[in-house]
Amino acid sequence: MMTTDPSDFLPGIPKDRILVESRRLGESKARKKAPSRRPTMALRLALSAFAHPPREGVVPMRFFTEEDIQIYLGMPNHPLNGLLRLSGQTTSRKIVDAVFPRHRDKRLSAEERLRVAEGLPDDLKPWLARVLRIIARIRQDGWEPPPISVLNFRKPRRDPWICRAEHLCGQVPDGTHRVLAYTVLGAEFPEMPVSVRVLCIHPVLLGVVNSLTITLSYFVDRRGTSVFVKKRFAGSASFDPTTEP
Repeated sequence: MMTTDPSDFLPGIPKDRILVESRRLGESKARKKAPSRRPTMALRLALSAFAHPPREGVVPMRFFTEEDIQIYLGMPNHPLNGLLRLSGQTTSRKIVDAVFPRHRDKRLSAEERLRVAEGLPDDLKPWLARVLRIIARIRQDGWEPPPISVLNFRKPRRDPWICRAEHLCGQVPDGTHRVLAYTVLGAEFPEMPVSVRVLCIHPVLLGVVNSLTITLSYFVDRRGTSVFVKKRFAGSASFDPTTEP
């Protein structure tokens, strides 16, 4: 049963608008021959008739540095699972600490702080290059990224663990690059406002889809699934955005 949510006071936005923008972004990337993916299943469910209206608000960038946000890692055969194998973690803050082990050392230059860890899989390096480009654009050009969609849980959180969003896609249906970039920059620009669109999927739908994805994951990677699920559902950040930065 879906109850109250701390974001209910925020202004609502049309579901269709978010889906159209997501598709437009995918088409734009395709024209530039950049890697892209269609709107995720999580995003589609969050914008379906079974979901609450999306809300738009603001959180300070330090939120991404201080909270453990579950991020998209794909199925066991997805290249992004290299982040899990490298770090043994599923949340943005812990993954960033493993991928950029020097990023907190202010004695180093900006370039040295963002040197990736040794042993990083080659197929992850192009993906992480996009994270570095976002960091550079925010630092040097003052770029203000568009709103990022996040999944929240309505309170009180009494739903069974299977009825959470972590396994389905993490807490960010689209925008994993930006979450990692914000996590790196959160200590440097703690009060910089980040626009978020808070989405919510009905727990019953989450339970059904998570059951299917866990089953599929078990067949693909029987040995690693139990560890992944334990970390994935151990906890997640709770987004409480405001209307003002």
